[in-house]
Amino acid sequence: MTPYPVKGTPREHQLRALIEAAEKPGHCYFLDPGGGKTFVCIAEASKLWVDGKIDGVLIFAPNRPHRQWVEEQFPLWCGISWHGNHNQEPPGRMRKWLEAGERTKKTSMGVLAVNYEAARTPKVKELIEKFRAIYPRIYLIVDESQKVKTPRAKRTLAIMAQALKSDYRRILSGTPLLKGLEDLWSQYEIAQPGLGWPAEPIALSPRGKINDFGYNGYKAHYCVEQQLAANPRAKFIVGYRNQDHLRERVAPHVTRVLSEEFSPQEKPDIIPVPITMSAEQTRRYNSMRDDLVAQIDDELITADNALVQMGKLLQIANGFLYREDRNEGWEQFSTTKVDDALERIEMLRERVIVWSPFIAQQQIFLIHANDLNELKKWEPRGIYTKNTLEQWKEDPTGVLVGNQGSGLGVGLNLQMCAANIYMANTFAAEQRWQSIARTDRMGQTRQVRVWDQISDDTLEVKVLAKLAQRAQLSRENIDALRTDGDPIATTLQEMRGLLT
Repeated sequence: MTPYPVKGTPREHQLRALIEAAEKPGHCYFLDPGGGKTFVCIAEASKLWVDGKIDGVLIFAPNRPHRQWVEEQFPLWCGISWHGNHNQEPPGRMRKWLEAGERTKKTSMGVLAVNYEAARTPKVKELIEKFRAIYPRIYLIVDESQKVKTPRAKRTLAIMAQALKSDYRRILSGTPLLKGLEDLWSQYEIAQPGLGWPAEPIALSPRGKINDFGYNGYKAHYCVEQQLAANPRAKFIVGYRNQDHLRERVAPHVTRVLSEEFSPQEKPDIIPVPITMSAEQTRRYNSMRDDLVAQIDDELITADNALVQMGKLLQIANGFLYREDRNEGWEQFSTTKVDDALERIEMLRERVIVWSPFIAQQQIFLIHANDLNELKKWEPRGIYTKNTLEQWKEDPTGVLVGNQGSGLGVGLNLQMCAANIYMANTFAAEQRWQSIARTDRMGQTRQVRVWDQISDDTLEVKVLAKLAQRAQLSRENIDALRTDGDPIATTLQEMRGLLT
């Protein structure tokens, strides 16, 4: 019988995670997506409450997943009396909830979930202080912690401040390293202040505010930087060093679980699908690409503007182009990707998710899918909402259309899906890995198929190659122990390399 008061029994890898954390003040649960990090935290927090060591649980998470903690996960797994809510409740209901918490605090564990976007707002800070006044001993959870990796970001500093006041701190992520070792500092510092600094604890100002001196020292010790010729004050990271030292330092505070431990079926079969562009697509793509390369060479464009132009190149490679100068929405060149996706869906006739970061492409797909519906009795499920998601789960041949960066791409269990079709990818490694992990997780009984539609001789080819390089860096540093949307290229020369 498990000593953890939860509904269910921890699996072997989850029990290992709980043992390794062993009531440490700070610990990182770096379990691959689908590994049950939520269950582990609920089990640990429930036991700590029963043992009289905490009063409440404070959760920071992305928007939508933060609500799932109190609306789905705690009701599903928590085996003790708890009293929970999230910060998006109307003020009147929130006030009544806090008043009820004051009455039940001795018999129920308090649970408050806050979305990252609101973490730094005065209103939510006040709410958290009221929650802490009722439940002073806190078990802090930072879910999808890779989203608080920027040291100077206001929400990162707000969560660090909460971490310093919490009795227990747990970092949760299946993809903690999206760009490089610099992503890890803030996550380690939240879990255990001083962990990310190679020699000394984090420095605090006389007023108790967090000082980012520790991050500068971390970069100097573990990152290799190079100055930009155009701006000697600016530097960018070109490599890493002392990686063995970092792994050795953080190992006691990190549990790393690979998907092979809980998902023994074969890993996703990722199949590239070459797509030939139309003559008009090719002409428009080459013209815009050549113009962008010339602007980079002549230093007539900023990195931000170049990234916007690269986004437009991806649009053309996918058969359309948004027209900001018109009221027509988008200009359409080709439906080759849509036609290919529909053919695969017809052959498969099982649950499928079609991924695209472009709303226009999603809508073009649905228009053509509706035409197919009249001919072949196939009923697609529309652009992602909570209602259509539930309908899709009940439909054995349903098709769900989603955006990797939306709530569909993070935190959901979609293991009933048979295949993923990526009509396009973004520049963000996190969105790619997280969306694949929605279907490749505990409960999946077969090998997941992933079809990547790639327009020949375009930026799409190098985008996927760059994302694969990011995955290798992650394996070397976190898996041995593991981008919020960081672009895969941040300097003009990196962008030029992707274009040519």
